[in-house]
Amino acid sequence: VWNCSVSHLASGAQISRDQACIIAQGLMNAQVFSHLGSAADFTDDETLYRFLDGEEQALVLNRQILWAASARPACLVSQQLLKQAIAIAYSGGTRDFAAVQEFQQRTAELQMVNLIQLPVEELRCFFINIFNVLVLHARITSKAPASDTFILPRCSFFRNTSYQVGKYFYSLDDVCRGILRAKKCLFLDCDPRVHFALSYGIAATPPARVFSHENLDRELESATRRFCSERVRVDMEKGEVTLPIVFDWYRKDFSSSPAGLLNWVAPRLPASLSVQLTALAQRKEFKISFE
Repeated sequence: VWNCSVSHLASGAQISRDQACIIAQGLMNAQVFSHLGSAADFTDDETLYRFLDGEEQALVLNRQILWAASARPACLVSQQLLKQAIAIAYSGGTRDFAAVQEFQQRTAELQMVNLIQLPVEELRCFFINIFNVLVLHARITSKAPASDTFILPRCSFFRNTSYQVGKYFYSLDDVCRGILRAKKCLFLDCDPRVHFALSYGIAATPPARVFSHENLDRELESATRRFCSERVRVDMEKGEVTLPIVFDWYRKDFSSSPAGLLNWVAPRLPASLSVQLTALAQRKEFKISFE
């Protein structure tokens, strides 16, 4: 229990308890130890912490500075950060160091955003945008793996690359699996179309784009239709369909059966391809491959 150590530090170093707590927060910021949950702030109570020596280190990308001002509305912050990140990441040529520095400092505003009582669609939109900001941030600052083969769901990059949002830390895995796939979030259901909004920065996933909470349903459907239309192939003669690898990674989010998976995809394809896929799903035997 860390507050015992605070008492020891305060008396042993002959400093006040408040000063000891400031030192403890500094050690926490330096990742000497962390909250057993995901809180970013140290509290002088019975909260439990663990030392991180020998553990995988979280990479919190928006702690360059501490944001002292109030924050703008959460969705607005996420949209503007993503616009900045896209502009930097896809600018081509030599990166503008000043623009990168400004972007990194602006991400600190996330430390003060308020997600409490945010409507469900605004919350979903915020985390979609922030996931894409975080991936681009890691690439811009060379914190992402050099090879695309290492950017896969649940890899160490996903587990450890994170932002402080409000008083908590959220890794890529927390956002994708825990919140957007509703594995750890009780007030959001899993909308499988989010998989066509999340960009891992690799060819197997869509490019990053900015989403708005006012039109989120329409934008998710549009993104899904575009991605599927470009990548789904059907060979009626061989009884085979080729789907993007995203459907394999997150198969259970779409359907519990192969035929159900095809029936989920079919309405989101151009008319002729949709008819073929629907007919294929009705066969007793067909083959699905992923790429």
